[in-house]
Amino acid sequence: MKKLNLTTYLAIRDIPAKKLLLLLEQMSDAGGAVVLMNLESRDSLDMIRMLSQKKRDRMVQCLIDLESAEETIQHQVLEKVEKEILKVLATHYDSIDINERLAELICHFQSSQRIAVLDLIRDKKKTAFGQIRKKIIEYKEKHEICFFEDILSFPDEDLRDRIQDVDTRKIAIAVKEADEAIKTKIMENMPRRIREMVSDDLQNIESLTVDQIDEAQNAVMKALMNKKRGSGSR
Repeated sequence: MKKLNLTTYLAIRDIPAKKLLLLLEQMSDAGGAVVLMNLESRDSLDMIRMLSQKKRDRMVQCLIDLESAEETIQHQVLEKVEKEILKVLATHYDSIDINERLAELICHFQSSQRIAVLDLIRDKKKTAFGQIRKKIIEYKEKHEICFFEDILSFPDEDLRDRIQDVDTRKIAIAVKEADEAIKTKIMENMPRRIREMVSDDLQNIESLTVDQIDEAQNAVMKALMNKKRGSGSR
């Protein structure tokens, strides 16, 4: 069966178990069944165990019925349940900030995913884009997160000083599929010897997975930020 849309999922994701249990008891059996289906397996199992016997049996039966139903029926039920969930949440949680939840999620995306999602939001939800960007900045500052694309905002002098001690192969993997502006920014601020080493690595690197690129970009940023903190403490 199809999953809840992102907005609804973010709304229910962090509700404490005891409060979510109360909400499930108040929802329709189909609504509760869909919520359980969208929880992590362990959380879903724990929640089922806490439900009253009658409610649990009815919701489990709903899950069985929904899984065997035609896709058009599933879609109709899901649309109805989406509205019910948000209505119930609005009654109990006046302060749910969907943009804040979405910003948090985006901050933990891999670089390519994050850029693609932000581009999509900018194109499709222009009014919300500015608010989400603001929430992302706040989340980054609070949790001391730095994106790989933030390298573009580094002063050249700082980047030249920090990049020298970063593993050249990590740099090569990090910039292999990066935006051309980021690649140029990094390459132009390297000493000639290091730039040649990175160029050699780039020629020898074959296909890379998204996870490998993300890991390398995170490693580069961690090294750069650690060096920044170290120099700032002297």
